[in-house]
Amino acid sequence: MSDPDTTDWGQPLTPERHHYWPECVSNFWKDTDGRVIRLAWDETELWSPPKNFGVIKDGHRMKEAPPWDTSIESMFGNADSNFPAVISWLQSLVPVPQSPDLSMGKRIKSESCSEETIDSLGECLASIVVRSPAFRSKILLELIELRKMVRPGGMPFRDKQESHNLIVGNLSTHYTGAIQLLQRKSTKFLVLICPDSEFVFSEGFLNDIYGIAPATCTRCLVPLTPHVAVAAYRFQSSSSGRRVYSIDICPAETDLINEVSQIYTKDYIYFRMKKPRVFPAFTQRSFLEVPDSRVPMIEEFGEVVRLKVD
Repeated sequence: MSDPDTTDWGQPLTPERHHYWPECVSNFWKDTDGRVIRLAWDETELWSPPKNFGVIKDGHRMKEAPPWDTSIESMFGNADSNFPAVISWLQSLVPVPQSPDLSMGKRIKSESCSEETIDSLGECLASIVVRSPAFRSKILLELIELRKMVRPGGMPFRDKQESHNLIVGNLSTHYTGAIQLLQRKSTKFLVLICPDSEFVFSEGFLNDIYGIAPATCTRCLVPLTPHVAVAAYRFQSSSSGRRVYSIDICPAETDLINEVSQIYTKDYIYFRMKKPRVFPAFTQRSFLEVPDSRVPMIEEFGEVVRLKVD
């Protein structure tokens, strides 16, 4: 009989470190000493190289009796390969400098880029959102509700491994759908650049791309570096023209985005140099959400993007 911890060839299964914060992204958050600061919900800090953070052991592997062990880690390979080039391109954008005299329409600038680059950006954002612990938690909660209907009064899963396997299997489906959604021609992107402040990275992100049939008008907001975040919008209707825009945001606007990040996290946020303000949602140590995934400032930005004619 085969050992359940070996492959069908008899080779031991090696535990794998699967990153929800891939190193190709977290490396952009290193300080001058090559470290990132992890801030816990109780405000304790830990400094370490970024490769040590954002890891779930065997997070993308479904473990069954051999030969049925499988991993979806390779699904994220294309996004991880493209991340360095995508982020370098985002960092090269030069938004209109902040000025109190500028209207929102004047602050937001259209950017030219190829459809291939836009598709890569969409895939990269999908990979970050779907891999996050918050997204996994949402899948688990839905699975529990479904199992309650199938097994009323009973335990929803045989054991933790069964629930883990079901989460991984659902990640694969959601990832495919998220890529298709964010690569649609009706999706536009706003690159938020904060030269005088810093974003935080968290365990989850504002988004409503969850589900096989996501909302008609979709949002997601993902900080990719301490100074670059990307908001994606899919509109029911919008003006024709370019699909990528940029905006230079002030520290107060960065602070609001960091508050949103703390709503979607549970245990940790990560930052490079400037310790962020800690908001009440973070101290609740629970994955929370913004109602309807709508934040007034992000919606104001989005309305300009929707109507802007190049």
